Amino acid sequence: MYYIAGLKEEPLTKLEKMDEKVIKRKKDEPEEQKKATSGKRLVKSSVVLPAPGPLFFEPATGACTVHIEVFCRDWQSSQLVAGVGAFFSFNHPCNVSKALDPRLRWSALEAYVMAATFACKNAKSAGLYKLLICTHWSRRLRAAINRHRRGAPLEGMQAILSPNVREVFSGMDIQWSRVPSLSAGQCLAFKRAFEGAHSGFTM
Repeated sequence: MYYIAGLKEEPLTKLEKMDEKVIKRKKDEPEEQKKATSGKRLVKSSVVLPAPGPLFFEPATGACTVHIEVFCRDWQSSQLVAGVGAFFSFNHPCNVSKALDPRLRWSALEAYVMAATFACKNAKSAGLYKLLICTHWSRRLRAAINRHRRGAPLEGMQAILSPNVREVFSGMDIQWSRVPSLSAGQCLAFKRAFEGAHSGFTM
């Protein structure tokens, strides 16, 4: 089975305080000890990362809302730059910002499939099994994901992606919502896709 980088199940890291050791010098400190600590960084306070914002759930269905978007630039350049993004909430560990493999030629639909797949992977790792995926590509994307889930015969890149997509979407209750491309959630998802595309691809 072809392995898509980044789809391996890994537990999400929680945002925690980063404690740093405080190094103080005393006036009567021996000369040798002063030299030993002279090259070390003096830190007066701990660094606190911003807390994640709250997730948004549909009142009627209880599905967690996520916006997905893609970025692709292959004109005026010999190298493809593409990325996918998903926005759950501000500073949330489920958010997605990833670059796609520049060695492959990604169509828009294939990139949206990857964006939805990464969003579902992170949601499952956080114990969220019911999602409302918002995108202006909802109809075509829903049809493509359903073909993957049914195991329908596919061609090209879709056939390569199918085993990974089927595994990630297994056990997920997915709902779809078509939203304007310039809505607030889509703009925040696009920002993450843009940042992911320019962060560089890693295996």
